[in-house]
Amino acid sequence: KLIHMQQITKRIIETSPIRILVHSSAFSNFVVTGTLDFYGYKITLTYEQRLRYMKHLQELLTTKYNLHLRCIKGKVITDYQHIPNPTILLSDGFCYLRLESHNPTYNICIPNKLVVNDIFHQFFEYIWSHDEELNDSQSLLEVVQHAIYSLEIMCSANSVQ
Repeated sequence: KLIHMQQITKRIIETSPIRILVHSSAFSNFVVTGTLDFYGYKITLTYEQRLRYMKHLQELLTTKYNLHLRCIKGKVITDYQHIPNPTILLSDGFCYLRLESHNPTYNICIPNKLVVNDIFHQFFEYIWSHDEELNDSQSLLEVVQHAIYSLEIMCSANSVQ
């Protein structure tokens, strides 16, 4: 199932224009913990795998003309500030808000898609267009490069042990 999802994701990145907002803490959290959440499946990577992942991300950002990633710094909204890693998925056919909680039965909310799409579109466009720090792709590449340097140090320290 994961391989199929990975192939779909790869195909989407290759063929569709994509705009992604990522919080800057996601990069530092990933470097430290190595945990990825891939469509609800938690995966923990080794230092070497993390380094490979970040180098691949760097390559995607510099070679894929249709992939636009911007980094959010600081708090944007406070509604979910005490809930770690809220995730929203919006697609043409479905929408859900996933919150990490101690009760996995109640961690997914399926809101009214039309209303959420409209609200999120307005929010996304505002943040994408008005945050000057987001518009600098060089600063994003610097964040990724910093993560790569950190992981190279962690890999070399780990290999000494």
